[in-house]
Amino acid sequence: MRTPCKTIIGTAAEGSKYFQRKRIESLILRALRKGNFVHFTAPRRTGKTSILKQLANENYDDLICIYEDIESDKTSSDLYRRLIKLIEQSINKSDNWGKKMWTTITSKKIKGISLDGKIELESESIDYRKLFLDLVNVIQNSEIKIVLFLDEFPDVINNIRENEGSETALNVLHTLRSLRQTSDFTQSFSLVFSGSVGLTHIVRKIGRAKLLNDLKVIELEPLTTQEFDEFVSFITEGASLYIPVETRNHIEVKLRQLIPYYIQLIIEKGDEWTEDNDSTTLTIADVDHVYQKLVTESDKFIDWVDRIKTYFSDHSKFLFHVLTTIAHCEEMAMQEVLNISNQHSIEDFEDLIHQVLIADGYLTKNESGKLIFASPLLRDWWKYHYSQK
Repeated sequence: MRTPCKTIIGTAAEGSKYFQRKRIESLILRALRKGNFVHFTAPRRTGKTSILKQLANENYDDLICIYEDIESDKTSSDLYRRLIKLIEQSINKSDNWGKKMWTTITSKKIKGISLDGKIELESESIDYRKLFLDLVNVIQNSEIKIVLFLDEFPDVINNIRENEGSETALNVLHTLRSLRQTSDFTQSFSLVFSGSVGLTHIVRKIGRAKLLNDLKVIELEPLTTQEFDEFVSFITEGASLYIPVETRNHIEVKLRQLIPYYIQLIIEKGDEWTEDNDSTTLTIADVDHVYQKLVTESDKFIDWVDRIKTYFSDHSKFLFHVLTTIAHCEEMAMQEVLNISNQHSIEDFEDLIHQVLIADGYLTKNESGKLIFASPLLRDWWKYHYSQK
């Protein structure tokens, strides 16, 4: 009976399928213990969510960590309710410390929290922002620090901006900034912001990018050559599929941008292809075949297209024009981008290139400073599906 590889595509890798990233995990924990609020950034599909979930599942003597995807929050009240709920979960995660904290909290007679420690999250009379701040204020002297990993936080700020206006979104950002400006709070409470959309660009839309200047930015880079080799060994461990060294080298060169998602796409397709052909060895020719299959399939990268349409609709035609031109021409100088921006009457084209297309992992710059696709696979997919006009 054939044993499949441990590839996991579309959801976060957890448990035995999680490939440990020790260096980045250590960087995040060190920043949190130093009192920082963290902005965890990375190109799409690099494994941010898997890392945050893994950190939240670990046990620490000095930290209690909770992970939550908060994308569904549409208003500021939704967000504050969520934060209150997560603080409650954090306190309940530890029996002895939790009981001590609830005793302290209930003694403060905070509006919205009953004497037996129950929090009213559905009452219209509750000011959720104040309740959140009151809770954080009570726990500021705690010997254990609460850390909330807020995935898709940029989406929430964008939702608040669209549903309640820029001022309300600004108020939320100011509120959270005020916490990290107060040393008493940062020793007992911290937040990690992450998401598949650039937070900096979303905040720039509101015109207050400086509100993020005090965040500790930690970037998750693609895998190194050594990590790539370790990752391939990890997901093929115990599997029937064998990937020779020369095939591994070919995958590395062909992908160039060593992101777990792309690597797993190749290996999963290769596993299926070799099984269909009664083989257990993945050859260079097999890799070329499955690579081309991925290029022609419409579903594997369509979310990259949808993101531009959803979050950058005002500039989507310009961004599509740039991406499609580079896909067909391989590279582009900034002067050429300027020419395209003039066609679309775009003034802040350099910001859009750097804060959207480069920051979100679509493009990078080569040694000569010209723009190229960060991923050859995404480039070839884009070239196949979008004709140059």
